[in-house]
Amino acid sequence: MRMPEPLAPNDGLAPLVAFVEDTAPERIVEETIRRLRDGTSPRDLLAAAAVAVSRATEVPFDHHGGPLHMVTGIRAVDGAAGRLRGDWAFLPIVHSVHLANQQVHSSAMGPHVMAELGDGGLAGDAAAAGLADAIRVQLPVVAERHLRAVLRDGGPAATLAVILEAALWRHALDDHFLLYPVFAAQTLDLIGWDKAEFVLRPVVRWLASPPLTLIQGDGDPAFFKACLGVYGRFGELEGLIVQHGLLDNPPPVATGPAEDNAVADLGARIGAITDFDTLPPMMAEALAAGMSMEGVVEALSMGAATIHLRTDYGNPLDVHMHNGVSVRRYLIGLADLPLRLKLIALLSWAFGPEIRLSQEKIAHEPHFDTAGLPEDADGLLAALESAVEKKPPVDDAVFSGGGRAGMTADEGARHVMALAQKYAECGHDPDALLRRLTEIVCRDSFTEMHAFEHMDDAAREFAKSRQPHGAAHLVSAAKIAYCGHGIDQTVFEAARPHLSL
Repeated sequence: MRMPEPLAPNDGLAPLVAFVEDTAPERIVEETIRRLRDGTSPRDLLAAAAVAVSRATEVPFDHHGGPLHMVTGIRAVDGAAGRLRGDWAFLPIVHSVHLANQQVHSSAMGPHVMAELGDGGLAGDAAAAGLADAIRVQLPVVAERHLRAVLRDGGPAATLAVILEAALWRHALDDHFLLYPVFAAQTLDLIGWDKAEFVLRPVVRWLASPPLTLIQGDGDPAFFKACLGVYGRFGELEGLIVQHGLLDNPPPVATGPAEDNAVADLGARIGAITDFDTLPPMMAEALAAGMSMEGVVEALSMGAATIHLRTDYGNPLDVHMHNGVSVRRYLIGLADLPLRLKLIALLSWAFGPEIRLSQEKIAHEPHFDTAGLPEDADGLLAALESAVEKKPPVDDAVFSGGGRAGMTADEGARHVMALAQKYAECGHDPDALLRRLTEIVCRDSFTEMHAFEHMDDAAREFAKSRQPHGAAHLVSAAKIAYCGHGIDQTVFEAARPHLSL
C-alpha cells in the first residue's frame, strides 16, 4: 500500500500556504508586513494561514493550541483590520499569520500531516449518518472521510447540521465544542468554502475524540460532575420546545420596531438574573408569546453584556458570553438549518462551563462612577488609553487555567469601564472608541485571539442593538481590552519598527 500524499491547496494559494508553514518564526512578522506592503491580499493571507495551521498541526485535547483559536479568530481579525486605519490595519493580519506559524513550528502541536483521504464510500443521507455515527463512537479518521462526502453532497448547511448534533450537547463540557465549528463556518464564509476540507477536518476530528473533561474528570471531581450534570439537561430544553409548541408554531425569525419594548424588557430581565438556570424557560416563554428569534437573541445579547459588567472577573480570556451570543445569532440567520437546532442553540446559551463560571463572579451593579471624568471625546479617549497603559503587572496566575479562573478585575478596570460608560453617555462617536480599543487589542499576543474575538463581537452586537441599550457592549469591550493588556506584546514589539503607528 502506498502512503497517502499530503492534502494540497490549490495552485493559487499554495505559495502563501508554504510561506506560512516554512518561514522561520523569528522572520514571520517582518515578512508578513513586507508581503502586505507589496500588495498581497489580507484575506489571501488569512486563508493561507487557516489552511496551513489546519493541515500542519494537531488539535490538542486541551482547546489551547493547534488550529482552534487561530481559525476561530479569523472573522474577528478581518473585522479589526477593516476598523483600523493606516498601518494599524496590518497588525491584526500579522497577528493571525504569526499565530498560525507559531503553532506549525511548535513541538507540542506538530508536525502533523493532513493526508489525502477517500470519502468513505457513502453518499447523501448515508454519508451524513456515517459522519454522525463516527463522531458518536469516536472514530476520527472515519469522521474525516465522511465529512468529505457530506461537504460534496450536502453543502455547508447540511454539514453544519450534522456537526451541531454533537457540538451543541458537547459544549456543556467545553464551550469551544460549539464555538470552534460555528466560527470555522464563518471563517469559510469569508475565505471560501472551497477550503472547507482543510478547515473542518480538524473540527470533526476533535469532536470524534474524547473530551478532556472526561479524561481529567478525576482530577477535579466537582467540575467534572457539574459539566456532566449540565450535559444531561439538554432533555429539559427539548421539553421546553415541546411544552411551548415551538416546532408546531415556529416563532418568526426577523425582529422589527414593534418589538422595541419587549426586547428591552427581556434584555433587562436577563441582565439582572443571578441564577442562570432561570434563563431557558424565560427565553422559551418569550418565543411562545410571539417574540422573534432575532428579538430574543438581541435581548440575550443585551443581558450578556450587562452580566459581564456585573462580574468582578478579571480573566483576559473571559469573552465567551459575547462569543456565545454571536454564534447563536449566526445560526438563527441560516435559512437551511433545522429549527430544532436553532432553538436548542438559543436556549442553551448558559450551558457552557466558561459562561456558567460567571454566575459565581457577579459582584456589583453594571454602572460605574463617572463623576469628575472629562466630557469631550478626545479627553475621554486619551484618559482611557492612559489608564490601560498604567495597568499593574499581572502575577503568574494568568499563565494557568486555574489561575485565570481566580483573577479579579481591579480598580483600574473599573476606571476604564467608567470612562467608556461616560463616552457612551455623552453620545460620542462609537466607531472612534471601538477603533481606539482595537488598537489597544492589537498589542496583545497573550490571549490567543480571545481579545480580538471579543472586540469584534462587541462591535457587531453594538451595531445590531436598539440604542441606548448597546452601550453595555462598548463598556464590556473596554473591560477586556484592559484585562488583556501588557501580558505579552511580542508581535506588536516585533512589528512596530516596520510600521508607521
